[in-house]
Amino acid sequence: MTPPPLLPAPAAPGTPVQSACHGLGLPFPLVVLDPMPLWANAAEEQMPPERTGDGVLAVRWCGAGLGLDEQAQAALHAAAARAPHPPASADDLAQFHVTLGDDLRMVALPASAIHGPWAHPSLHRSAGSR
Repeated sequence: MTPPPLLPAPAAPGTPVQSACHGLGLPFPLVVLDPMPLWANAAEEQMPPERTGDGVLAVRWCGAGLGLDEQAQAALHAAAARAPHPPASADDLAQFHVTLGDDLRMVALPASAIHGPWAHPSLHRSAGSR
């Protein structure tokens, strides 16, 4: 099955990387850090999300290009591996947030904005979901 144009290229089966689309923007790759609907984006853009909302906590790719190239996939995997395990304290999230760099951003999104898994669902049902 060929993905529609403008969607990022799929990652290998079994990857935690998924896709999301918020509002009318283009899809972007991300990894979900906490799937519980407890998160909201902080008032200032540079602050990490707070545990006061109804979105899921994720790290999204904001780097160049729409596709999920090797750089994006490696950065997302590395961020997911070093992320604090939920429930994370505000201090743990703040420390993690400063390690993300310019190409990754921690966000809270409604679960309905997240599409996944990247693998074809009939072939790899558990791939990419957390």
